[in-house]
Amino acid sequence: DHGENCTGGGYVYMVVPGPSSDADKELLKSSCEVLRKDDSVHLVKDSQSGLVGASVFEAGTVDNVILQASQSVMIYALEGDRLSISVSNPDLALYAGASDEVFDEKGKRVERSIYGRDWVNNPAAETSVTFVLNGEWKLEAHICGGGLECYESFTPTVTVSDGKTTVTVKTKECRTEELRFRKI
Repeated sequence: DHGENCTGGGYVYMVVPGPSSDADKELLKSSCEVLRKDDSVHLVKDSQSGLVGASVFEAGTVDNVILQASQSVMIYALEGDRLSISVSNPDLALYAGASDEVFDEKGKRVERSIYGRDWVNNPAAETSVTFVLNGEWKLEAHICGGGLECYESFTPTVTVSDGKTTVTVKTKECRTEELRFRKI
């Protein structure tokens, strides 16, 4: 339901590749709890695994584990004094600066193919994702995304202060970096 005049409504959907039976379909429907869905963050929890997934569209508050985050996608598992976070930035960072959108004389955006953009063949650029964890955590492991070589410059920075842990991790080409922490 998108609401009257497409405002104020909402909906939830799940993509299930190849469920094997109606029972599997029903189980998948009931296993996911929507914790938050607004313009800044979509947050869901899988009741079977305990994994929490966050899509952060605008920098800001996420939940009581990840207090703040920049634009990114994160999946985390909290088990006692251990926290595992998989983080990526879905932005390939092919261009920076002002939007290159084109508008007609009435101010309506002109539809263009991605191949008509000057930046289409640019290499992906490095991006940084910063988030603040509730509590004091020590980074125990950094596993580079996609089985790719770990670049020394991609080593996360971790700062603990005033009961919070600030983490900045670099990523490139939308790959996922996995970070494992232990509570101090």
